Amino acid sequence: RSRHARAKEAAAIRWNHVVIPSLIQPFMLFERERLLRREEHTVQVEEACRCGKQWRLLKVLCMYFERLETIEFHVCGCPSRTAARQLVLRGLFPCAPLHPSLAVSIDMLEFVAELFVQQAPNERAWAATLENFLKRRGFKFGGNDSLRRRFATALAQYQVLVRVINQEMSAVVESCRGQVLSAKGDGSATESQVICEDTLNPANPAIGGSESNIHQLDTDTPIPERKYNNAHKHAGPYHCGDDELPSLYLQSCCPLCFGGSQTIGLPLQAIVCIDANFQLKRNRDKDLRKDHKGETGSQDPLIASPRTVLLDQSQVDIMEARVNELRPSRSKGRAERKRKADEVDDDTSSPLEDDKVEAGLDVPNSVLDGCEKSFIAADGDRIKASTQYFDDTGVMACLCRHDLPLFLVNMRTAGEKQFYAFALLDALLSELPGRWRIGLLYDITCQIHHSLLKWDFIPEWEGHIEFGVSVFHAYSHQWTCQLWYHPHKSEKWGLSDGEGCERFWSQLKRLIPGLRVTGYHRRLFILDIQAEHITKSKLVTVGRWLKDRVNTARRRIAEGEEVLHERSVHSLLKQFKDQRAFQSKPVVRQSKNSGAALIDRILALQNTEASLKERLKELSAELEGLVQNSDTWALQDEINDSVAQTRRSLARVEGDIKKRTEDLRLTDFNSFKDLQRLKKSAWLNKQLNIRVVLDQLLVKLRARKFELANLDRGHTSRELNNQHRDHIEKATKGHERGIQATIRAYERLRKDMMMMRGKDGVAKDAYIPPEITNSVYKLDVDEDIWLAQSTEGLAQFPGGVVPAWLSDASVRVGIRAAQEVVNCKEELKRCAAEHSNL
Repeated sequence: RSRHARAKEAAAIRWNHVVIPSLIQPFMLFERERLLRREEHTVQVEEACRCGKQWRLLKVLCMYFERLETIEFHVCGCPSRTAARQLVLRGLFPCAPLHPSLAVSIDMLEFVAELFVQQAPNERAWAATLENFLKRRGFKFGGNDSLRRRFATALAQYQVLVRVINQEMSAVVESCRGQVLSAKGDGSATESQVICEDTLNPANPAIGGSESNIHQLDTDTPIPERKYNNAHKHAGPYHCGDDELPSLYLQSCCPLCFGGSQTIGLPLQAIVCIDANFQLKRNRDKDLRKDHKGETGSQDPLIASPRTVLLDQSQVDIMEARVNELRPSRSKGRAERKRKADEVDDDTSSPLEDDKVEAGLDVPNSVLDGCEKSFIAADGDRIKASTQYFDDTGVMACLCRHDLPLFLVNMRTAGEKQFYAFALLDALLSELPGRWRIGLLYDITCQIHHSLLKWDFIPEWEGHIEFGVSVFHAYSHQWTCQLWYHPHKSEKWGLSDGEGCERFWSQLKRLIPGLRVTGYHRRLFILDIQAEHITKSKLVTVGRWLKDRVNTARRRIAEGEEVLHERSVHSLLKQFKDQRAFQSKPVVRQSKNSGAALIDRILALQNTEASLKERLKELSAELEGLVQNSDTWALQDEINDSVAQTRRSLARVEGDIKKRTEDLRLTDFNSFKDLQRLKKSAWLNKQLNIRVVLDQLLVKLRARKFELANLDRGHTSRELNNQHRDHIEKATKGHERGIQATIRAYERLRKDMMMMRGKDGVAKDAYIPPEITNSVYKLDVDEDIWLAQSTEGLAQFPGGVVPAWLSDASVRVGIRAAQEVVNCKEELKRCAAEHSNL
């Protein structure tokens, strides 16, 4: 490490371990005098120290808004006579821990600190502006670029000191709060009588009356070793498990979500959203020394953040190790994943396993594969920020539904790895009572849900998380996935949209240029400051937020009930339940041996049919042989029951044989030799596979039709804004690639069948399904594609009747209105609970 780097690190250690703790008391004394509105906001300092130790005369340049001023004072080894302490009591803050050459007005630092959370922090611009401003008034600085560096150091350490004092005061308040709750719980005092004894003790008056009360604060412990309520150091009295309330840290983040237990009666006790941002990255550190060009440089010194929302890197490393241990290396399965991805694009391949719905999930694997291919975020190996050029590639955040940041995690990989989201969820759940259940909104939540069930990463989470997709990203998912994961398709979510992270990133976008070139610890410190500022600014307006949300919910209930008229909400939701069950069925796959498999099944059914007929003959003969008297009545009833059951089984088997034989388009299926011969028929395989592809195409076209229905809702619901409309259109167009691939597969099979006509026993006029045209996207009832399916399509539905959710447009409109009404009513319940928590 260079000499300059070692010197900066030594200074940082002295700031964090000695200087900042020692400045807590004098800074609070200065603040007290300023609040009392004295004419001079300074505390009187003795001019000489009588300790007898060696002293030094220090000359310091003091910078104010409108002037520069040089002061001289004595410093020695006494704790009360350090340069930093004497300057703070004078309303100044030093630029160095021991012998500063510059001190900045605390008023100026407070102004700049507030300015830099309202806009992108830029110490260079502020220093240059102030220097030129003072030069025009006859004040000059010496040295090259000295003002910027010294000012930046003073500002950073001032921000650390203020945050430490705020946390110390919070600890004092929580201590008094514990005494209040304890006294009220014992019944020994009323609320008006419960006051901290320390504030009534004449020898220990409150701040503003005497300096002695400040001595209760911790002025000795180094800053990095202090334990405050933050993202990775928990010191509150509440612990997870069977307690009723979340931790003090979460309560301080969002009192509406975590300030009480009023939401315990709701399906979800809290709703959070997660998202990643790869723009808030940081360039790789480079060694600038002549003999070390091209090498990685050292990190900047530690800037301690007392109340951090960033997870400790060790927490992330533990989760990463756990995921890598349970899930095999992704590089080993790269070829298999590419093959599966190709199957999504081109349905002509022959899958190794059938599509199915795995235990614990509601959507089939084919839908999950389609969602994974649609989202870049779902591919953890996709390079979004090269680690060759960036040390830190981005940030992932966890926010509550009121857009208040709860936890952030620094990302150091090129892609959006799942263990970052798991680390955030682990931190959140560890701060919550054991019986709480949270709702998670994430753009690739279906992939997270699938991974948790498939690899059993954290089994103790089962039953504690409800998964949903952020509204703005929902349209990029497959339609079946939207049916289960879209928050507006389930009343549990109310009106939560999961887009808080997008609004959070919008507030941080001004930091992008500066964070690229800042140091590692400085970058995290800036993110902490910005997160704290956003939290404070939003907490002031949460009452207005609740009022607006309640008014919005009531208005939308009235609009929804107007659309419903006399329709039953229950019956419409039952229609949606049937729709979701039908459209979530696994997709039938193609197979090179589909004809042989179907014939084997028919032969097996024929054997079962013969066995059942033989059983009927035996039962009939046994019944005829019985003597008709009272002693055999019980036996006769038993035999009759067996006969009825056997006949029902026989009817089912005969119906199954008939249906499967119709699939083969055969009229004579009694010949065993004919069936055995057909097992090797290429024509039969093509015939069955083209019908499978046709079914797949219709499933995708129906899904597209339902998705685009969101664009035609202006006359039944609120108008979509242009940005939302453009996003839906872009997402649905992305799904057309899969539809086009299915159409190409259909046309290839159709072309092969045309070439097989008149050859190998295939009739010259053998039936071939019709050609598909571009008008197929309209799903018109007169389209040839429906004629190709006709009776088989109706057989998909019970009784051969097309359900109302598919055939009746008014029912589909009613379903959306019913969902709107129940969601808004759930939102009103949640707002009432959050109001009680607040």
